[in-house]
Amino acid sequence: MKKLIGEPLKVNIAVDSSGTFKEGRGYINTKIKSSLVNISLNNMVVDTERKTFKSSYLLDVPELKKLHKVIDQKLYGPLVLRGEWTKDEKLATVTGETTTLGGKIDYTLIGDDLSTTIDNVPLANILGILGNTKDVRGKAFGNGTYKIKKKSVETQLNLQKIQKKPR
Repeated sequence: MKKLIGEPLKVNIAVDSSGTFKEGRGYINTKIKSSLVNISLNNMVVDTERKTFKSSYLLDVPELKKLHKVIDQKLYGPLVLRGEWTKDEKLATVTGETTTLGGKIDYTLIGDDLSTTIDNVPLANILGILGNTKDVRGKAFGNGTYKIKKKSVETQLNLQKIQKKPR
């Protein structure tokens, strides 16, 4: 972490993992708890001969603000992501969804390309996670792509029923 954020990260971490290995295949369940994030990797299958990995996951971040230094982005509030993670010799793929912001956000990360679909997400909740005031009503629909290495974003959003909230 010192290389990533420039200073040591002090976090207590508890890991509970169990499973079996038979003939080059591992079947594992793991839970990781810390003050920053809780992660569950369920029904994990590791094939050492084919060099593949597959697992469902649940990532629970009680407070995004605690991750500012790690993710280099100021986000606020809780976030829960669930989905599936696969990796073969050449490519990792993460698919999943979150309903934390209301509505639904689906995402797929293949290599360095992240694509998202936003469906019926309250605009106030999007503004809140970004640290802005939640003084707008409305819903967001659309999709986006993020090229991680290039740090480029392309988003198409349809905002419906936008109104300023009365004070």
